[in-house]
Amino acid sequence: VEYGILRNLTWLKKTYRYYSSLGNENCFDNAFLMTKLQFWRFLKDCKFHHHDLTLSGMDRILAGNDDPEEVHSPYATILLRTFLTYIVYLSYHITREENPGKKVSLVDCFSKIMAQNILPNSCNVKGLLFHEAQKIEYAMSYIDKCWDIYKSCCQKNTSPPYEPTMTMRRFIWMMNDFKIKNQDLTVTKIVEILAADDPAVHNGKEINLELELTFLEFFEALFGCAITYVTDELLSQSLSELPQSEQSQLSVTDEIPEDVTDHVLDHPQLNKSDYVMLEQDLINALKTKEKRSPPLPFQSTKKLQKKGATDKWFHQINIFFLNVFFPAYEHLEKLKAEIPKNKMRQAEQARLQQIKEEEEARLKALKAEEEAKKIEQMEIERASVLNEDMQTSKDQTDDNKSGQDLITNKDDTSIPPSTASTKKTAAAGKKKKK
Repeated sequence: VEYGILRNLTWLKKTYRYYSSLGNENCFDNAFLMTKLQFWRFLKDCKFHHHDLTLSGMDRILAGNDDPEEVHSPYATILLRTFLTYIVYLSYHITREENPGKKVSLVDCFSKIMAQNILPNSCNVKGLLFHEAQKIEYAMSYIDKCWDIYKSCCQKNTSPPYEPTMTMRRFIWMMNDFKIKNQDLTVTKIVEILAADDPAVHNGKEINLELELTFLEFFEALFGCAITYVTDELLSQSLSELPQSEQSQLSVTDEIPEDVTDHVLDHPQLNKSDYVMLEQDLINALKTKEKRSPPLPFQSTKKLQKKGATDKWFHQINIFFLNVFFPAYEHLEKLKAEIPKNKMRQAEQARLQQIKEEEEARLKALKAEEEAKKIEQMEIERASVLNEDMQTSKDQTDDNKSGQDLITNKDDTSIPPSTASTKKTAAAGKKKKK
């Protein structure tokens, strides 16, 4: 395989230099270093993804022992030797998958991919991001914010190396959550934008939305949505707000500390030696900032932004990202941040409601207990009254009975005299009979 690479080394070096220069035309030392974003564009242009393999799948093949969070990072840099190694790896993997059970050599795999994919297609840039140098640098001012949004919308892959990924279906859900849809930008149109550079999305009968999106595909899809979403009517309505929008864009001046820029602005009239000193201060300030964070290969300047402000495309991108996409994301993040607070408030309200219900139940129980005691007391009092009434009536009955007994006793005491006379009468009668 070494001889195969040497035979094509001139073309491969030219290809590496060409793609590594995309977005870096203003590099002073011409020392270009390819990034993963540019490497993805190379793979797409050479139609590596036409072999039933997504860019995310290629990243996993080439990942090795990389940190899962860095497997799909667009900022990862690729040296020339790494670039050549990646081509050999992918060539072998693709050829082996297309010829299962057949022994294939590395040189044959590499030669086949060079002849069918790289030589006919390399350096013929497609897509919505890298086709114009001026637009590349202007578009790169949004890359950092979009990368943060991409990471926040990714989900952990269920298979090794378990890195965060995004599917096309997830992208459509994201646009729906952001409420970025109108009569022109429908779900069907979004699918068309996603399928424009990937034949695996639509085969004529079915649509596969489970395909994974790398950040390049995500970023280019956003540009496709921007051009579709920002119609002429919306463009005319937003043109008056464009100067304010431009102030918030990233630029080289934004990368310079405020104390240095303020020093320049406070001294409008300086001689040549002063300008040399200020220039040195600016260089030192930029070097200090580079030490704090790793340098990015993408730069954006106000000069390019002002020059592009007269073009419709630049207005559309400005309006979409600054007035629609970023605010929608920030609004959704605020809502997400409010969810725990709302849950805490709801939990507190539920706790207070439970305390209130328990207190009401306790008071209700006390009231019921008091009512029961009252009823019991009333029953006792009623029973006492009844007992008293019964006792009174019984006493009256006893009194009446005792009175009758007294009368009867009096009658009994008057009976004996009459009985004696009766006996005398009976005795006299007997004597007469005799």
